[in-house]
Amino acid sequence: MKNLILLLLVLVSVITLAACGGANAPSNNAAPKDKDAGHKDHHEHEGDRFELGKKKIGDMDVAVVYIHNAKEPNEAVFEVNTGLAGDKNKDLKVTVWIGDKDGKELSPKKTADYAKDHNDFDGHCEVPKNKPAEAWAWVEIGGNKAGYELKLK
Repeated sequence: MKNLILLLLVLVSVITLAACGGANAPSNNAAPKDKDAGHKDHHEHEGDRFELGKKKIGDMDVAVVYIHNAKEPNEAVFEVNTGLAGDKNKDLKVTVWIGDKDGKELSPKKTADYAKDHNDFDGHCEVPKNKPAEAWAWVEIGGNKAGYELKLK
């Protein structure tokens, strides 16, 4: 009988520890190990990423990434990297839009926000209701612009 009681106590203890994550597991109130742990970076965008390439805009080699999120099909996100050091980016005005091959607007132009911690710009554009077979992501910086061929999803 003593062995049965001892076995039951051990079994209950093991189940209790397993349910709690172990005796040495940190509590949910433990501080994250670094300042970014425990929360999603506000800059991260969900969805499929498509590199559109790099083009010369003024004296900058500008790379653009298109992000398509199936949960937000009416929005296209563009991450624009000018290749410049952060201090040189802070005063730039970067405008993005979806257009035809000549730059004619198919969506309203939007000013992209500078993300200092990632040293790039985020532009959120409305996807045209009738998605054209051919579209371009347009980026304008300081009066100079370039179009990047785009396959809208």
